[in-house]
Amino acid sequence: MRTNNFIKLCLLTALGLLVARAQLHAQPVLERINAIYASLAGDHAALYVAQEMGLFRKYGLDVNLSYTAGAAQVIQTMMAGEL
Repeated sequence: MRTNNFIKLCLLTALGLLVARAQLHAQPVLERINAIYASLAGDHAALYVAQEMGLFRKYGLDVNLSYTAGAAQVIQTMMAGEL
């Protein structure tokens, strides 16, 4: 009878460890960020490259890049809290 209880305890422990291990590898929730840029120039190339290579997602960010023409529009959008 003692061996039967020991086997049950071992099986429950193994099952608990498997469940805990699966939760460790779960994908974390990505932090959503809205980013804007005002010009189609080379100095913004890092944003495009990071987006295309999936670097934002790799480091836990869900970045939405959007183009806004003109610096005045960018400032207004930022002041309004939209982006």
